[in-house]
Amino acid sequence: MVHTSTSGRRLAAAGLIAFAAFVGAARCPAGSGETVQGRHVGTFHSLSVSRGVYTEAKLDSWPEVNVFAYANVADNILTEVLDGELSVTAREGTCVAETTVQMSTLLPLTSVTATGDGSLVVEAVRRDVRAIGGSRILVGSLNGSVDAILRASGHGSSVRVGQLTLDGALRLLVEGEADVSVVEGHASAVHILANGSASVDLSGLVAERVQVVADGASIVLPSAAVVTGSCSGSGQLVVKGRPEVSVTKTGSCRVVRGGRRLAIAKRANATTAETPAVTEVVTAMETTAVEAMTAPSAAQPRGGVALALAATAACWLACFGRGAP
Repeated sequence: MVHTSTSGRRLAAAGLIAFAAFVGAARCPAGSGETVQGRHVGTFHSLSVSRGVYTEAKLDSWPEVNVFAYANVADNILTEVLDGELSVTAREGTCVAETTVQMSTLLPLTSVTATGDGSLVVEAVRRDVRAIGGSRILVGSLNGSVDAILRASGHGSSVRVGQLTLDGALRLLVEGEADVSVVEGHASAVHILANGSASVDLSGLVAERVQVVADGASIVLPSAAVVTGSCSGSGQLVVKGRPEVSVTKTGSCRVVRGGRRLAIAKRANATTAETPAVTEVVTAMETTAVEAMTAPSAAQPRGGVALALAATAACWLACFGRGAP
């Protein structure tokens, strides 16, 4: 777990980072470029902009943390660092696209927002991760003793956490065709609000209690002693283990006990197309956290196939194994 110094916490209380990543004009109509500026109050430890790779910022106050905004950067990028303020501006003819962010560790009192228009804001407020407008945020680890909030909204938006350890509660707000997943970890409580065609996979998480409100969403719940809430629309809840379940169902919503492999396999198949792209973008930097997060998804379909084959073999033996009389 990473700790901040007293001076770092004071700076954190007022600090604000904002910087932008851009893609070339190939994805945009000619002449439709936008100008986006970012500002950080403080001093950058290092800054680099590499064409087609990434924009990187390291903070003196948080030297343990790297925050990366990945994008294909156009040739006509202007970068300035003046008096501790960062300004990255796309000139005429360039445009803004989705942002992919990877963080090794999310520190206490930190808010991260990727807006999908190419901008990333990291603000010293609280553990609050937001991906909207098609943005993807990958967090290697999220630790601490306070509550954390993961938010994803809009088609293609996603938040993925490799390792989560919280003494407080984990709160999820997921809507539209967005998805949130946690590979492994534990939290004292989990509160989920998901609607639309949202997808939530907390299969590797352990919690004392879970409260869920789902409307049309597909959710794999964490292991817990108690599950309460409501489920409506055409979604489904997959319940792990044998918790005490008190869920109100309306519409065609299904609450499934077990079936974990099947549910995750379906989700993995749906997201296979985007995983290589995310991995490819992040290859320029450390890929350990990304591999940890993507490997389980890739492995699940094989587990589903193995289970299906085992079931088929058992049925075959039961029906025909005794031979003809």
